[in-house]
Amino acid sequence: MVSIVLALVSAITYGTSDFLAGLMTRRASVFVVTFVGQASAGIVTWFALLWAGGPLSSGAALWGVAAGSGAWLGTIFLYRGLARGSMSVVGPVSAVIAAAGSALVGVLLGDRLSGVESCGVLLACAAIALVSVQNGEAPSVSSLSTSGLLDAIAAGVGFAALFVSLNRAGTGSGVWPVAIGQATGLGLVVAVVAVLGLRRDVDVRTVSRVWTGAVPAGLLGGAATIAFFYATQAGLLSVSAVIASLYPAATVALAIAFLHERVRRIQRVGLGLAAVAVALLAIR
Repeated sequence: MVSIVLALVSAITYGTSDFLAGLMTRRASVFVVTFVGQASAGIVTWFALLWAGGPLSSGAALWGVAAGSGAWLGTIFLYRGLARGSMSVVGPVSAVIAAAGSALVGVLLGDRLSGVESCGVLLACAAIALVSVQNGEAPSVSSLSTSGLLDAIAAGVGFAALFVSLNRAGTGSGVWPVAIGQATGLGLVVAVVAVLGLRRDVDVRTVSRVWTGAVPAGLLGGAATIAFFYATQAGLLSVSAVIASLYPAATVALAIAFLHERVRRIQRVGLGLAAVAVALLAIR
C-alpha cells in the first residue's frame, strides 16, 4: 500500500509540474523552461541527500545517468508537444507509452501480476487516454502531424526509461541515483541551450518571463521523481509506473479548475476509470 500512495503522490506532483511548465512554454522556448525546471528540481534532490544519502555504487550511478537522460528526453519532447498545442493527444499518448512500456519491462524482469492487477493496468492505460481529451473526441494518433507523433513517442520512451532506470538503481545508494539523474538532465539541457543560444535560436534572457512558474514546476518535478523512486522500490515496477503515469489527470484537473475548461463526459469516464484502476492495483 505504501508504494501505491507514493505512486499517487508522484502522479499528482508530476501532473501539477506539467501544468505549470505547459503554461510557461507559451512565454518562452521549451528549452529555457526545461533549463529552469531542471535546475530547480536539482535543489530538491540534492537537499534530500542530507537525509537519504548512502554509499554510491558504480551501478547505481550508471542507472542514475540513464534515468536523467530519459527524463531529459521525455520532458523536452512533452513540453515541445504542449507548446505546439497538441496537449490533448501528445500528453495521453506519451503517458500510455510510458505506462505500457514500463509495465512490459517490469513483467519481463519478473513482476507477476494477478488477474485483477492486469485488469487495473489495462484500465489505467485507457483512463490516461480518455482523461486528457480536450475537444470532445477521443484522442487519435491520426489527428497528429508527423512531428507531433514523434514528440509523443519520444516523450513516452523517455519517461519509460526514467521509470525503469530508477527501479533498477535500487535503494542501496539512497537518493543518489535520482540526484545523478537530475544533474545529467541539467547538463544536457545546458549544452542544448548554449548551442541554441550561440545560434540565436533561443533567447536566454526570456528566463525572466518564466521563472515564477518554471521554478515551482521544477521543484514539484524533483519531488515527484523522489516519490516514484521510493514507490518502485517498495512495490512492483509495473504497478508503480502505471499509477505514476496517470499524471495527465492532475494536469487536466488543474486546467479545469484554473483555466475554466469544461469537464466533458469522456473525461469523466476517464477519471472514473482511473479511480477504478488504482483500486484494482491496490489489491494484492
